[in-house]
Amino acid sequence: MPRPRQSQGARSGLMTIEEAAEYLRFHPSTVYRLARQGAIPAVKVGKQWRIHRQTLDEWVQKQISGNS
Repeated sequence: MPRPRQSQGARSGLMTIEEAAEYLRFHPSTVYRLARQGAIPAVKVGKQWRIHRQTLDEWVQKQISGNS
């Protein structure tokens, strides 16, 4: 599996929807939809969503393990 790209937000630990989408190589609307549905670990701060990189990495690993 290719290693996800890291933006500035990804390196600092807290990412926007756009940064998480780039990190995961998903379309931003997909990440936004998953966040709204509670399917991806994210928190809403005011009107914006934030995703912690380490939590996202753990979520990805669980998705991979669950599909094995």
